[in-house]
Amino acid sequence: QAALPYFAVMVFGITGNTGKDLIWEPIGRLISHLNQSGRAFCVDETICPSLVEQGLLQSDSASQVSTDSLAIDADVILSFGGDGTLLNTAHQVGALETPILGVNLGRLGFLASLEQTQLEFAIDQLEAGNYRVEERMTLSAKAGDVHLPDTWALNEFVIQRPGDASLLEIDVSIDGVDLNTYWADGLIMATPTGSTAYNLAVG
Repeated sequence: QAALPYFAVMVFGITGNTGKDLIWEPIGRLISHLNQSGRAFCVDETICPSLVEQGLLQSDSASQVSTDSLAIDADVILSFGGDGTLLNTAHQVGALETPILGVNLGRLGFLASLEQTQLEFAIDQLEAGNYRVEERMTLSAKAGDVHLPDTWALNEFVIQRPGDASLLEIDVSIDGVDLNTYWADGLIMATPTGSTAYNLAVG
């Protein structure tokens, strides 16, 4: 007797770049599909008002699915936008490590590689367990007693000179071993994610 296919009961989180008008129609279609197929989902509270305003989500439904803790309430987060949106979503997730699936609405999707036409198929594959989570290296930083707005990064940290100041002298060491001294406008320290993005950006 053939084994029955495995289907996980998942809660899909939905977020996106509210500065892009292109996100609303595919998010609306996704919500309709999830409702019709009886799947559970939650929506980042920052995009709920616009969904209600555009008639893509009923106000009573919005109050039930809206959340300010997307990374806690969802098993996987669908991030609509480009790579910048996915980086913002990664910061929203932080140490909770909720998987993120980037839905590309731009021209080049390096991190956000799923096309919106593939959404329904992707949801079926997620529930069937036909996916793998790709773990990415991150960087952490501290600067003495100086407060940093972000202490970790998925892509890169940049040290740069302020305004028209002269070149910086930057001594770099790795694990206590001197690497080099740079005279430069600044220094970029990138993860493989960030360095690949820079390489793509310059062709």
